[in-house]
Amino acid sequence: MGKMDEEFGIQFQKAVKLINVFVGETAYLSLDELSNLDPNIDKMAQTVKLFADFLKIIASEPFYDENKATNIFQCSLIMERMAIAVKGEDLEEFKRLSTELKNHAQY
Repeated sequence: MGKMDEEFGIQFQKAVKLINVFVGETAYLSLDELSNLDPNIDKMAQTVKLFADFLKIIASEPFYDENKATNIFQCSLIMERMAIAVKGEDLEEFKRLSTELKNHAQY
């Protein structure tokens, strides 16, 4: 395994862990609690998007690695929609998106 493959694997696992921690820690929060998260969901989504951008840069096996990086990017988009659901006070949509995010982050 090359150095870049190793770095990709490490960063990919960090992104997945971050997403799974987010899902686990927000699953049972109320709208008020979700609205007052620090950092907020928008900032967390931006962080996940940065992970995805970095993963795309260091992807060494174009299809396999880029596919994984794209999936992390999709997770960031789901998180952005979760932030919109919180702003719209739609807890049911947040929960539905949380399940979608959890499914995307299973590797």
